[in-house]
Amino acid sequence: TLRAAAGLADLPTSLVGGFAEDRGPGRFALCTDREVHIQRREEDELALRLLTPPSPQVRSFFVVFYSDPHFSRVTAVQLVEVMGMRSETIRVAVGQSVDRTICLPPAEVKGATAVSMFSSHPEAIDVQKTEVDPEFGAKITITVTAMQVGKSTCRLHAVDASTRRKLAALLMVIAADLPEVKLAHDISLPVLTATRKNLSYKNESARPM
Repeated sequence: TLRAAAGLADLPTSLVGGFAEDRGPGRFALCTDREVHIQRREEDELALRLLTPPSPQVRSFFVVFYSDPHFSRVTAVQLVEVMGMRSETIRVAVGQSVDRTICLPPAEVKGATAVSMFSSHPEAIDVQKTEVDPEFGAKITITVTAMQVGKSTCRLHAVDASTRRKLAALLMVIAADLPEVKLAHDISLPVLTATRKNLSYKNESARPM
């Protein structure tokens, strides 16, 4: 179940199911999908509640606003598209890059001889390579990099390389933590004097070339 809020101007005062009515000189609203429930939250917000489609399907519907209760004078029409996406969380330290493998089951890549993966933020998630096996599905190797502390999201879309058919949609949640301090150096320097120091360092996260 998805709950979302849309920022709208001049919203109705009260909403019941897929129909919105204003008791005063306001407007009426109607949702074209009977299974989508709309509700007034704030003065400029319309809340939508619906069942999200499975990945990678898209659920589309219209929210139509009228200025009269007879639905004859349309004032605004908004198209809403809800994309079903599979969510995965990756935790990484800021400033580091980690490799992860994403597996797609055989049912999702059925009939595809080659799979292409596209990233909405290549600077955060870079697709390295994809492998397809008719028996075991597809395996995609990605590199995840975090430059800021906190959570960020990136969308990945897998498509059939030959037909451009959408196979899977994933929402990657990157949780970036502060780097762990494993070694501290106490250095004494004379005032206004430059001194050269040699500090030993070993990169434990280095990947083999």
